[in-house]
Amino acid sequence: MLEPSMAAVLQEVSIFMQASSISIAAVGDGNESIGSPTVLPSGEWPENFSILNFEDLSKHYESVLFKEEAQPSTFLADVMSTTIYTARPGQRLEEIDHHFIHISGLPVINENLECIGVLSKKDKSKATDGLNSKVQEVMSSPPITLPADKTVSDAAILMLKHKIHRIPVVNHSRQVVGIVTRTDIFSALEGKSSS
Repeated sequence: MLEPSMAAVLQEVSIFMQASSISIAAVGDGNESIGSPTVLPSGEWPENFSILNFEDLSKHYESVLFKEEAQPSTFLADVMSTTIYTARPGQRLEEIDHHFIHISGLPVINENLECIGVLSKKDKSKATDGLNSKVQEVMSSPPITLPADKTVSDAAILMLKHKIHRIPVVNHSRQVVGIVTRTDIFSALEGKSSS
């Protein structure tokens, strides 16, 4: 099966969004639809394209964007790293700088081990007092987190939507139990094993 180019997909999205001049009736209201409309999972229609969102587009184009062997419905628990480096808000950057040799970001946790932020290399580079700055001064907060029972597709959507590179995986008490990175997500979306 020939996979469409990204340009073709984007062109189809553009055409789809321009279809706002077509009158489409909601399913089940007894009215006939004009043409053969595309119904998105949330029930939104092309005439309402201004409320179209990432989730709708991902569901609509999932079969086009992902290879057959891709696994966008894989749970984060199956792809996350469980070896987690963390930082505390009161630590100086100098104390945790050695972690950045191997990783590009880490969750920031409080005394209850709850995720309260994320510190990345980019955040660290914004420190006004260099390595003497405290983590709480430069971390990104509030953190964007997901529970382990969410899917790779959910994480990919959040990463694109918020332009982030890692998502701490938390339990019901918001304690960090793992972390997923773009590499983990891309590997799963390409159908590669993360082991």
